[in-house]
Amino acid sequence: MKTTTSTLCLCALLAHTTNAIVIPGTNVTLSNGSFAGADYALTVYQDSSATDPTSIFFDVTNSTLSIVTYNIDEASDWFLTSLNDEFSSSTISSNDFQVLIQHAPSFQINDVDAGFGDFYLGVNTGNDQGIGFPPRNIYGWAQLRNSGGSLTLLDSAVSYAGNGIMIGTTQVVPEPSASVLIGGLLALAYAANRRRN
Repeated sequence: MKTTTSTLCLCALLAHTTNAIVIPGTNVTLSNGSFAGADYALTVYQDSSATDPTSIFFDVTNSTLSIVTYNIDEASDWFLTSLNDEFSSSTISSNDFQVLIQHAPSFQINDVDAGFGDFYLGVNTGNDQGIGFPPRNIYGWAQLRNSGGSLTLLDSAVSYAGNGIMIGTTQVVPEPSASVLIGGLLALAYAANRRRN
């Protein structure tokens, strides 16, 4: 079997794009937020070992989510998203999602109509161990069910030290330069294969 240089480069590049750690199912929690005067608390852990939490506290009225308060530290930004959305810094900065709470570049808090039944929230945060926002390289999602104003957390995943995550999956978003290089390498490999044949 002949191994081409482009195949080796592609394998090395794919290995490079998978450096993010994805934790499914445990690093986002939903709890009673009554101690903060809210119906619910959504917590995301800012480290993969789940020792550094940050939370938002919110009320649910029918299908509307309304922020009551939040932890300051690095804080967490939450957006209404959909299954299979690319959730990354570029899609966040492109305003692809409805903002529930966002701290930077401009502070926003909005009521969000999540509807009834299942819905997704995307979360973006950081772990620079102090007040501030960069690097905000933690991306995650929570799948929730709204049963007449009563919420249940169904599933979640959080990607640490990555470029983003596909909502509803554990698939990370590759580095933008990696996507271009992968496409180019695949095209070169295809052309080389056609010439040999």
